Amino acid sequence: MHTSSEVPAPAATGPARVGRGDRSSAGRARGMFAALSVRNFRRYVSGQALSLIGTWVETVAQALLVLRLTHSGVILGLVTAARFAPVLLLSPYAGLLVDRFPKRRVLLVTQAGLGLVSLVLGILVLSGHAGLGQVVAAALVFGTFSAADNPARQAFVAEVVGRDLIRNAVTLNSTAVNVALEPGGIRELHWHQTAEWAIMTEGKCRVTTLSREGLPSVEDVFAGDLWFFPTGLPHSLQGLGPDGAEFVIAFDDGAQSESNTLLLTDWFAHTPPEVLAKNFRVAQETFDDIPLHNLWIFPGDEPGDLEADQVAAGVEWGGTEPVIFRMSQSKPVHENSGGSIRIADSTNFPAAKTVAAALVTVKPGGMRELHWHPNADEWQYYMKGSARMTVFNTGPHANTTDFRAGDVGLVRRNCGHYVENTGDDDLVFIETFRSDHYEEVSLAN
Repeated sequence: MHTSSEVPAPAATGPARVGRGDRSSAGRARGMFAALSVRNFRRYVSGQALSLIGTWVETVAQALLVLRLTHSGVILGLVTAARFAPVLLLSPYAGLLVDRFPKRRVLLVTQAGLGLVSLVLGILVLSGHAGLGQVVAAALVFGTFSAADNPARQAFVAEVVGRDLIRNAVTLNSTAVNVALEPGGIRELHWHQTAEWAIMTEGKCRVTTLSREGLPSVEDVFAGDLWFFPTGLPHSLQGLGPDGAEFVIAFDDGAQSESNTLLLTDWFAHTPPEVLAKNFRVAQETFDDIPLHNLWIFPGDEPGDLEADQVAAGVEWGGTEPVIFRMSQSKPVHENSGGSIRIADSTNFPAAKTVAAALVTVKPGGMRELHWHPNADEWQYYMKGSARMTVFNTGPHANTTDFRAGDVGLVRRNCGHYVENTGDDDLVFIETFRSDHYEEVSLAN
């Protein structure tokens, strides 16, 4: 694995062979964004983005409306349950029903229904006629439509892109998480059903964890540092001054979502106060003012001295497996005038048993040489600069794509590729792999 300071001429590519129909031509385009070559899939993704934005805006607005009408967290919880209970109870039967009808027709009905529910509730609010009963009814109807909409959407992707591109389409339909915390801002204590890998891109963050042996750790991380939280490891994050923290999270399972994240406040809200009092051996009144819904991210005072926090938490040095890796400070495995490459996997970061990573820096005029990875797909996040990547695949086909800071790339296992720095500044990007170790075959060795 090397970087080169010489830039070859751009690869010449001939016109793509086009078969009959939109799907067959896309089926041959095996690049990183091959599924987006299907016109209907592009329309679907665009529509989904607008639909999801509308759904979450409506969710927040409904919660605020309930609080304004009742000033009760308990009633808000009941209305939220009314919204999601149909999804829980009806989804298995809705899935069977969806299989009996054209998915596109089902989605037209469900999406129209969801939009109509929001429209009617909005009219009631604006006219001053919205009461708790109408909100509960809207929540139930919304949940009922959602129970059919969810399985229909998942099945519709396969119909749009076809069998050859389904894997690529599902990958494009997944999302990594970019999180920003203001100074003092807290991501509450939580844990996941999947492992969490992250790289700090800006600022500073205080990371608190609790090991499976019940031992705490408290550390500060900076730009270029990694963390890896195994499945079920509880952790909280807090932004530090003066600029807070920004980081990119990737999970080792594409099915990860907010629905399989477990939150401490959510658990407390679903636990009787007398049980909490018995567990923590304090008076029951201690829990009179706990939040009745999860907090996710909330403002807080900026933490004090790191050592003081470590002493207060009872940190025992060497008692827990390190979950932080100072990647930007690690020694490059390859370095020359064209740039450098640093590796973090289970060989030097033992906690990272399911995600391996490479931090690549390419100097202006340099390139990441021709290579491929035989053991896993490569997920990329471009942190600085601008790049041009060409991916070679079976067919044969070569697809070239430009990237800028904040963009995401994907290269399938065994597909040859190279990355050129097309700007005047250093190009920095991270490569991640769902594997415990890093592998590559290079044509520059």
